Amino acid sequence: MKTAEAILRIPPSNPELLFSGDEAAVHQLYHRLAAQWHPDRNTSPFATEVFQRIVTLYTAAKAQIASGRWSAATGETLPTGLQMSAEERATAAAAKALQVVNATTHAGSRWACDLRSASWI
Repeated sequence: MKTAEAILRIPPSNPELLFSGDEAAVHQLYHRLAAQWHPDRNTSPFATEVFQRIVTLYTAAKAQIASGRWSAATGETLPTGLQMSAEERATAAAAKALQVVNATTHAGSRWACDLRSASWI
C-alpha cells in the first residue's frame, strides 16, 4: 500500500500515478484506499488530508474514464489526439458487455442477447 507521503505527493491532475486498469479496478482500489485512510478508521494525523486527496484523485480518474482519455489497459491518460469518440466508447462498452453476457450464458440458449443488434436471439 502507498504511504501517506506518497499519496500526498501525487498531483490531483495525475490520478494515473495512483490508479491503473479499467474502471472496475480503479473503483476497487478506491474503496480499499478509502477504507484504509478514512479518518474514522485511521488515527494518523494525515488521515483526513490523505483521504481528501484519494477522493480528489478518484474523481479525476472517473472524469478521464468518462471522457475517454483513460487507457483501460494501463490506466494512463491518453493524449488528446488519441481520445475515443463517444461512438467508439459506446462500441467498446457494448463489446465488453457482450463478452460478459456470452461468458454467463450458454451458446445455444435461446435467451442469449446479442448487444450489437440489441435484440434477443
